[in-house]
Amino acid sequence: MDLTAYRIAAIGEATRALPDDLRARHPDIPWRAIYDMRNIIAHDYGAIVPERVWNVTQGALDALRQVCAAELAGAR
Repeated sequence: MDLTAYRIAAIGEATRALPDDLRARHPDIPWRAIYDMRNIIAHDYGAIVPERVWNVTQGALDALRQVCAAELAGAR
């Protein structure tokens, strides 16, 4: 779980560097929640709920993956 949480934190950190217009194009993605989870993982490790980390990996990341693929395809 530690490595998975680390990867989720890295994703959260990366979302902060995204331009506002990109985030605005995808209002269905919970950008703030992604970064908030990053903050918990980075700064309040004892508050991590393993089931929540698992749930993110089992479903919530798929929508983000689809957005990333669409944005990368559009950049070509």
